[in-house]
Amino acid sequence: MAAAALLLTACGQSSDSATSAATEAAKVLPRKTTASPSATAELTEDQQERKRVLDATKVTFDDAATTAVGEVANGKLVDLDLEGVDDDDRD
Repeated sequence: MAAAALLLTACGQSSDSATSAATEAAKVLPRKTTASPSATAELTEDQQERKRVLDATKVTFDDAATTAVGEVANGKLVDLDLEGVDDDDRD
């Protein structure tokens, strides 16, 4: 599975407060980052299984973009940055 930083904008305006809130939320999606464990840390059995699943899961650009746009009514993709498990977070 890859982490995705997405920037979407919604087209049009609505007087519906739920729609307006969703539109505002779609304008700025915070980028979540987590600290990486040290290379010497031992993983639990559960963590090892999760790592195997993450390493085996692949998300293509097209799939990520289609999913992102589909989550926002009248959304339009303006930027997509995919990062894999082993990608460097030092942007």
